[in-house]
Amino acid sequence: MRRIDEIEQLKNELVSTVSHELKTPLAAIKAYTATLRQNPELYAEKREEYLRIVEEQADRLSRLIEDLLLVTRVEAGQLLRRRTTIPLDAVLDEALAEIHFDTKRYPIERETAAATVSGDPDRLRDLFRNLIENAIKYSPEGGPIAVRAREKEDTTVVEVSDSGIGISEGDLPYIFERFYRAESEVASAAGGSGLGLYITRAIVRAHGGTIEARSEAGRGATFTVCLPKRA
Repeated sequence: MRRIDEIEQLKNELVSTVSHELKTPLAAIKAYTATLRQNPELYAEKREEYLRIVEEQADRLSRLIEDLLLVTRVEAGQLLRRRTTIPLDAVLDEALAEIHFDTKRYPIERETAAATVSGDPDRLRDLFRNLIENAIKYSPEGGPIAVRAREKEDTTVVEVSDSGIGISEGDLPYIFERFYRAESEVASAAGGSGLGLYITRAIVRAHGGTIEARSEAGRGATFTVCLPKRA
């Protein structure tokens, strides 16, 4: 009975979250397409800007749907499909290709030392995309995002750091919980479903690894991921 109640609660939370999160990108897509349709003379002048916004909002919808599908796989214990050893830089390249951001405002500093990671390439991409995207989202003033890696015996340790708003001491113990979102003004403005770090931790655990966060409010945050090497 308890498991049934938990599943029902999850369904209710998902419906509530999806209903809220879908409205913003859908409203933006409708508004910009309606503007272009009603004002044909704007098409030549604003085409690239408006189409970029529509594309970004469509990507946001796609990401939300992907997150929801991953949540169902987390609950079913079916996150990983295959395991291989690949260069960390290759995973980072794929992760960064999926993020829309200003590379001048948020330069990515890598110190990866040709490190390799072992696991499902798709889920590892999701893992580091979430961490880097999170760092960008909570660094409203810009600044470098640092990715540092080292190999320690049979483990690859990867740190993702930023110099953004940080995480308060009160929020830090809960950031990996499903649907948890800090209540600060900047965090609220950043939006999000509250699923990113929950999925990130689930991916790390599915690989037999660990993840922890260190932070102080106003002084950035560092996420440390330890992934075991396996054949």
